[in-house]
Amino acid sequence: MLELILIVGIAIMCTAWYAQHRWRKRARAMPRARPLTGLEVLALRYAQGEIDRREYLEKKSGTSSPERVFRRVPSDSLPEKSPRTCALEREPSPR
Repeated sequence: MLELILIVGIAIMCTAWYAQHRWRKRARAMPRARPLTGLEVLALRYAQGEIDRREYLEKKSGTSSPERVFRRVPSDSLPEKSPRTCALEREPSPR
């Protein structure tokens, strides 16, 4: 009787190990999902017909255009007493 319980227990353990091994192998083979970039979302919207070609090209050039990136302008190149000068000269308050 003890041999029968032992054999059934070993069979159950081997079956569980094999199922777990197969599941982990399949999980490793699947590509991981990652969030889409802005250009990928834009291309997807264009492919689905949500936006037309003109809007697609306009937004595509706008997302990768270096002119749209904010750059700090030196205060000596701006006119005196400009609201923009005051905002750019302001340093973050110490905490």
